[in-house]
Amino acid sequence: MPGYDDLVEQAVHASVHGWDFSWLRGRTSGGTPSWRYTERASALLSTATRLLDLDTGGGEVLASLAPLPRHTVAMEAWQPNIPIAARRLRPLDLERYEQPLRSLHERIRSEGAFTARSHRFLIEAVLPDV
Repeated sequence: MPGYDDLVEQAVHASVHGWDFSWLRGRTSGGTPSWRYTERASALLSTATRLLDLDTGGGEVLASLAPLPRHTVAMEAWQPNIPIAARRLRPLDLERYEQPLRSLHERIRSEGAFTARSHRFLIEAVLPDV
């Protein structure tokens, strides 16, 4: 097994573009959920009219869910991923909010750091029949 310094060196040189963590294969431990995100998302998207994907990474997961609702918005704040996601998602003709996201990022940068937690999950909004 590689030593600590070797592992850190490999991590420093690993690609961090998009949503590719393949370099970690065989290096993690933990259980695998009994469900698959893409299967659950696809089931919900079949009736969805809007979709918001926060922290889309390189857009790999979102693109794999196509066809997407007409009003789909993908947001990514990490600069190296923005052109990757844009190239991958442009053929899907998603709504674009690059400038508002960039403005928000600049505001956060100027006003200081904060802690945010992000998880991939789906929110389903159902309007009651009136």
